Amino acid sequence: MNNFIFKIASSIVHAKTKAEEFDSGKAYADFLNSLTFPETRYSDEETTLTGGVALSPLQAANCALEHIRTVRFIKGTYLAILELFKRFPQEQINILYAGTGPFATIILPVLSLLPQASLNLTLLDISSQSVNSVKSLFSQLGFNPFVSEISHTDAITYTYPSGKKLHMVISETMFEALNREPQIAIMANLAKQICKGGIFIPEQINIDLLYADFNSEPNLQISNESDLILSNTSFKERVVLAKSVLSLDLDNNFFDCGQEKILYTPWFTTSSLSFSVPDLCLFTTVKVWDHVVIHSSQSTITNPVCISSFHTLNQFGSFRLYYSFQHIPQWSIEYRKD
Repeated sequence: MNNFIFKIASSIVHAKTKAEEFDSGKAYADFLNSLTFPETRYSDEETTLTGGVALSPLQAANCALEHIRTVRFIKGTYLAILELFKRFPQEQINILYAGTGPFATIILPVLSLLPQASLNLTLLDISSQSVNSVKSLFSQLGFNPFVSEISHTDAITYTYPSGKKLHMVISETMFEALNREPQIAIMANLAKQICKGGIFIPEQINIDLLYADFNSEPNLQISNESDLILSNTSFKERVVLAKSVLSLDLDNNFFDCGQEKILYTPWFTTSSLSFSVPDLCLFTTVKVWDHVVIHSSQSTITNPVCISSFHTLNQFGSFRLYYSFQHIPQWSIEYRKD
């Protein structure tokens, strides 16, 4: 079994084309499915936290069905670990994975490619069912020597053991345009605990504001928990209004944002609008690590989001967006007559 996951992991990190990524990602998803009992019924109950909604174990398990997204997170994580070996020679690399879901999907295959003495893992999830599933999988695959802790806890408030250097944090707890899920709250807590020279995966999340025809935009969906469906294959036109209305990385993770926890864009005047396309939309790009990037509509977490139509915008003189992330993260729009 370990030889099989080694072959899958090798195919993932060496995949060069989208077709190769898709095939290796599908093989990995099938492998994960083979490790669970047919009668396994993952809970579909979400958990509301102060900072976002955590996916249910079932929803988290289904994320593995997004093959391009899964492969790029695994590949980026593997390459980032190799970079940490260069930055911290002779050190065991300590990794915290926040929000593992029932499979610890991102780190699991990577372990088959590395010696056990090279890594020390702390694995967290808010769901006890996911935690128990991860414990079972690691035992089944013989990966327990990599692990120091598998814990049922809230990553938004978790404190890494004092006196122990934290080299890497992995947290893929986001939805499109960083709405709803607690990625920012988790990063705000854990990023500041990473040692100098350490790495957060994903390396950067960037959101741009564009004019587009939302109905013609590609949109990835999972259908029947097995099929990936892209609603469209082409778009009509896109016009950039503002680059990086939100950019999240180790240097900009909002841990010191204060009590209000609201990010405002500048005001935009409606007189400057291009009416060749009818909608105001947010587009997300996720840089997992270095050159490994997930672009718009290549995953459900990078699907475009429509904020407003020009029909509404045209009734006002100007507008701005604001992103609230104190409780349930979400984007909203504010208008003024001028």
